[in-house]
Amino acid sequence: GNIGIAEIDELKARLDKITKVNGVA
Repeated sequence: GNIGIAEIDELKARLDKITKVNGVA
């Protein structure tokens, strides 16, 4: 099935947190 927008937004939020922790802008 297709990935919902909610799932995409959640993944983006997780990646954003990870990049901030790693210090990658």
